[in-house]
Amino acid sequence: MPLFSFAVCVFVICIRVLEFSCLPVGVYGASGLRYQVDIELLRFENAQGLEINGLPCDPMKQGCDTRFFAYLDWIKPDEEWPGFRDFEEDDTVFEVAEAVPTSFDINKIFIAQLCTGNHSQNNITLRVKVQDDDRIFRGSDDLIGNFNCRFAVSPEKNVYTASWSEPTTCEAVKYLSIQPTIRLTFRTKMFFTEGECVDLEHR
Repeated sequence: MPLFSFAVCVFVICIRVLEFSCLPVGVYGASGLRYQVDIELLRFENAQGLEINGLPCDPMKQGCDTRFFAYLDWIKPDEEWPGFRDFEEDDTVFEVAEAVPTSFDINKIFIAQLCTGNHSQNNITLRVKVQDDDRIFRGSDDLIGNFNCRFAVSPEKNVYTASWSEPTTCEAVKYLSIQPTIRLTFRTKMFFTEGECVDLEHR
C-alpha cells in the first residue's frame, strides 16, 4: 500500500503520492461546484535532441538538459501563447539532465482544484515551456518548445466514476519554426469533490 503525505502549495492543499504534485496556480473560485483536475504529462519526444531552431542542444550530441515549466490557465485558455500570464521560475515542474536519448517518459501527475463558478470557459489549457537549461556550462538557456495542452471541462460525478482520457498530443506553439519531431503528450481526469469554493486570486 503506498505511503501518503500531505503537501501544501500556493492557495491549495493537495494530496501528494509518489510523483503527484500541486500546480503553482490559484485554484479556487468565488462560487459554484468544486472539482478536481488531474493532469498527467506522459512522454516527451525529442529523439534528435534539437532546440526549436533545429540546432542540437549540445554540439557533442550529449542530449539536452531538459527543463519543464507549466501553469494551468483557466482564465484565458483559448488565448494565444503564453495565455493569462508569463512564466515564472517557480513554475518549474520537471527536469532531466542530458538524457540520451532525449525522448523519455515523464509520468508526472499534477492536481488542481477548481470551481465551476470561477470561469465561463469550456476549456482549460496547461501551458508548458520546455527549454535546454544551460545556465552554468554552455551559456544562455535555449528554447526547445512551447506547448498548449488544451482539454474540455467535463467533470465526472465523483472520483470513483472518473477515468483517464486517451493520451493527447499537446499543440506545439510556432516560434520562428516548429520541429515536427518534438512532441509532448498528456492525459486528464476530472471529477466533482466535496467542499466549499473560496474566493482566491489566480496566479
